[in-house]
Amino acid sequence: MTALFCEFETIPRACNRKIMNIYSDGTCLKSNASWDQEHSPYKARLVIELLNDIPAKSILEVGCGAGEITKILSCHFPDIQFSGYDISTDAENFWDGKESSNLSFYCSDVLESGKQVDVILCLDVFEHIDDYIGFLGKLKLHGLFFVFKIPMDMNVVKLMTRGLAYARSEVGHIHYFNEWSAKATLVDCGYEIEVAKLSPAFLNVLPDNFRQWLAVIPRILAHFLLGSRLACKLLGGYSLMVRAKAKK
Repeated sequence: MTALFCEFETIPRACNRKIMNIYSDGTCLKSNASWDQEHSPYKARLVIELLNDIPAKSILEVGCGAGEITKILSCHFPDIQFSGYDISTDAENFWDGKESSNLSFYCSDVLESGKQVDVILCLDVFEHIDDYIGFLGKLKLHGLFFVFKIPMDMNVVKLMTRGLAYARSEVGHIHYFNEWSAKATLVDCGYEIEVAKLSPAFLNVLPDNFRQWLAVIPRILAHFLLGSRLACKLLGGYSLMVRAKAKK
């Protein structure tokens, strides 16, 4: 999902702030030519675990990016009608050949579409959006159930290093969450959480850069010795998977 992105040449010199649309001006595409499609099978598996007991007939992914997750899910659930929405014109270039009888893509804002579906997927999205509170409040009007994937950026290592600066400059995160703040945000925005669990990406996908490679062994040790909750707080590398519904 396209968002206003703030890059600091030195932190925290706000006078050097630059506002730019990195998701449609080629910036994100230049630094991430695959648009993270190699992570899509892992993310799709996480979603499938949360969808299996929901009698859905229609599923929409907001901020679908390259559309690979939506494509995998549409093949896994051939009787469900899928749609992918993203306002990034760069992401739209990846959709050729992925549409099918139960999958369509739209380069538009779902909040302005009037679309109503059974399930909305919001995977690694609202940490990119400037007014994420307003976004989440409006999003719940378009679906019955919701699946969120939220990166756990707020941890001890990132607070003591330039981790948050890298999250901002390399992947465009402008908000940073831990398990408590992510859940509290959803509840405050009118969602009722049904399932919430931490998922260790480092056990499922290859590291993207040298810093992640250095963190792999400490993260694995912490995961098995300390448990996921404490390991997440200390070293990060997790996402929070949430299934929720809009409060009545």
